[in-house]
Amino acid sequence: MKRIISVLISLFVFGALHAQTAIDYYNAGNTNVKLQEYASAISNFSKAIEINPRMHEAFFNRGYAKDITSDYKGAIIDYSRAIELYPKYAKAFANKAIAKAQLEDNRGAIADFSKAVEINPGYAQAYYNRGVARTKIKDFQGALADFSKAIEIYPLYEKALYNRALLRLQFQQVSGAVQDLNTAIQVNAISTQSYYLRGIIRMQMKLYTEAIADFSKVVSLQAADYNAYYNRGLCRVQIQLYGAAISDFTRVIAMQPNHVDAYFNRGIANSYLQETSQAIADFSKVIELQPTDVDAFIERGLANFNSNNSRIAIQDFSQAVELDSVNERALYNRAIAYVITEKYSEAIADFSKVTDINPNNISAFYNKGVLENKLNLYADAIESLSKAIEVNSWDAAIFFHRAFAYGNVQKFEEAVADYSKVIEMQSKNEKAYFQRGLYKIQLNDLESGCLDLSKAGELGLDEAFDEIRKKCN
Repeated sequence: MKRIISVLISLFVFGALHAQTAIDYYNAGNTNVKLQEYASAISNFSKAIEINPRMHEAFFNRGYAKDITSDYKGAIIDYSRAIELYPKYAKAFANKAIAKAQLEDNRGAIADFSKAVEINPGYAQAYYNRGVARTKIKDFQGALADFSKAIEIYPLYEKALYNRALLRLQFQQVSGAVQDLNTAIQVNAISTQSYYLRGIIRMQMKLYTEAIADFSKVVSLQAADYNAYYNRGLCRVQIQLYGAAISDFTRVIAMQPNHVDAYFNRGIANSYLQETSQAIADFSKVIELQPTDVDAFIERGLANFNSNNSRIAIQDFSQAVELDSVNERALYNRAIAYVITEKYSEAIADFSKVTDINPNNISAFYNKGVLENKLNLYADAIESLSKAIEVNSWDAAIFFHRAFAYGNVQKFEEAVADYSKVIEMQSKNEKAYFQRGLYKIQLNDLESGCLDLSKAGELGLDEAFDEIRKKCN
């Protein structure tokens, strides 16, 4: 019996010498995590817990491994158990919060992040992550405060600087946003997102050269970033670098063959360079990709118009009007094309629609009045030109054409008043002197009328001398 007992004891001792402890399994699990062997890590942490159910670090690390494998609910259970064992475990609260955020329980996440910073007031990452969760529930003021706190603790916190910049933009704090991005770029000189956002801000501020520099930095770091090429192209259009803009939009199209806006804006750049055939091709591609794009029809219409294809332009403008019957630009440009093709009644109808849409469109009232004079619709012309004058009383041409209409309905006093207004604004307008002189004579003001005719002749209008010989001698 003694010998048997001795053997059993020997076996027991031998086994004890070779048994793995909770620490051994725990360390093995950590090694698995470093090697990204998460299933093995979970298994080893579980064995550690089986041996020592109060090892909070094992619960925490198993939760982390579950987190990595997207088992967020399982991770939350493990983090909660770690917290039960060690209630001041700030990192466990923070990780549990992150898992809850992954499950879109942002309010629950905020509560856990709040507990983490209560335990550890210097926990910058927890403030940052609480800020992210707050943005998701649209608590932007709270998020701004959290990002600011994270930066206060760690002034070089790049992610917090970037996200605070985003929020500052939302609150119209543009200079503060730029300052944050400047700092973020100082921290990380290859931060494409910071360069890109700063470029967008500079573009909105019309600092196009500076914006181009930012977008250029982005594409130097990340050549496949088509958004940076696209926005650089937009900036280049604004400073009339049309050829360079076309190159940028072409790069975008090479990467994104169905990028409607790249085709559209390349068409605009081609139009500015008077490369109308290329512009038409680009706008046609936009229409192919997006058949209801009103602006593309208008721009193609303008390109056709500038190519002296007014009838084709009318078709494009008409298609735009069919898609949007109150589109001011489409109606106005169709009216102009109708004028060129001598369809004056149709042009007047379109100008009328434009003025119904926009009662402050002086050009539409003016052009309508000029055409009504041309068609001997003098009363209508007076009404149209008077509307234009209500909006802009300092345009000599409007007064000139209204004076012409007044004269033709024998309202000579009104005609004289309008020609006087023209002369007040254009003291060397020989035609205004001439017409005013004739109407003054009609009103039996011979002396003053002849002086006007004399002035018209002095300014170079030869026919004035013929009228002087007939009426003033």
